[in-house]
Amino acid sequence: MEDKPVIVLDAGGVLVDYDERIVFEELEKRYHRTVEQSFGCEIESLFAPVQIGRASFEDTVSELNRMLGIGLAPEAWQDLWRKMIIGEMPGMRAALTALKPRYKLVALSNTIAAHWDYLLRSFPIFNLLDGWAASHIEGFVKPDAQIYRRVESRFCGGCPPFFFTDDTPSHVTAARNLAWKAEVFKGTGDFVENVHRIAVQDQ
Repeated sequence: MEDKPVIVLDAGGVLVDYDERIVFEELEKRYHRTVEQSFGCEIESLFAPVQIGRASFEDTVSELNRMLGIGLAPEAWQDLWRKMIIGEMPGMRAALTALKPRYKLVALSNTIAAHWDYLLRSFPIFNLLDGWAASHIEGFVKPDAQIYRRVESRFCGGCPPFFFTDDTPSHVTAARNLAWKAEVFKGTGDFVENVHRIAVQDQ
């Protein structure tokens, strides 16, 4: 039997919605002072080794506390990090349930172990997935071509997938550079329309 076409989806910003401002707001409530959101880029750089599995979340906490001038325990940081996940992206679980009989569903995510394990446990939409490539397991992050190639070899018979969507434009551009059909995620309705459009084009 012919393999199903593969739809590849980002996790944060596609399968689940999130808001990084929640972290800063919670810190400000806890410490009764302003915590600069301008630290976002520095925090992202700090977590880069964690996203590729070369450091643990706990390894970064002391440096994170120093950067922000606070003293939060690793367990409290993990709880705080999970609070930024608002919930499943509206409509996406129903959309993927409808698509699943005809398509293989695969997640491609830049993430960390503590976050990924939490997502898999907490949100039923992840039960619809046929597989995933998570950066902390693969050792690469988007937009590095190597993580896209991992998806191709593991799930797509070495070829580009049927369709890929991500909320980060640079990740979509990287996919297109590898001949993937890819679009920036703009909501469930737009996603479904893109899938149907490509299906018609491929007939």
